[in-house]
Amino acid sequence: MFAQHGIMASPQYFELYRSIAQGVLHANFNERNAAAEKSLRDMMYRLVNLLRSGGGASKYKQDTDTFQNYYLAAHYLSCAAQAKEANLKQIAAMCLTSALRYVGGAIPADRVGTVPG
Repeated sequence: MFAQHGIMASPQYFELYRSIAQGVLHANFNERNAAAEKSLRDMMYRLVNLLRSGGGASKYKQDTDTFQNYYLAAHYLSCAAQAKEANLKQIAAMCLTSALRYVGGAIPADRVGTVPG
């Protein structure tokens, strides 16, 4: 839907964006969807850029930081999925370790631990 209609850097939509991000990032191993993680990554990237270019980054600093963390989490998970698909398990493990190290609060630690194996 957001790919078709775009996103708006308006505070009235921030809770919706947070809810979508948490739904995708907190999915358990069986519910995980690499396409959703990639779409989330793209959406959060656009949102953070909109906030930064429109001056909202200073006005909504906490929200911008949260969305930046969601972007990084989705990025690392997406990279890990691609690496695992290419049978690069060591690279996938590195991506998941980075996800925990840099944006650990955005994703549950037990979720990351189940993916590499």
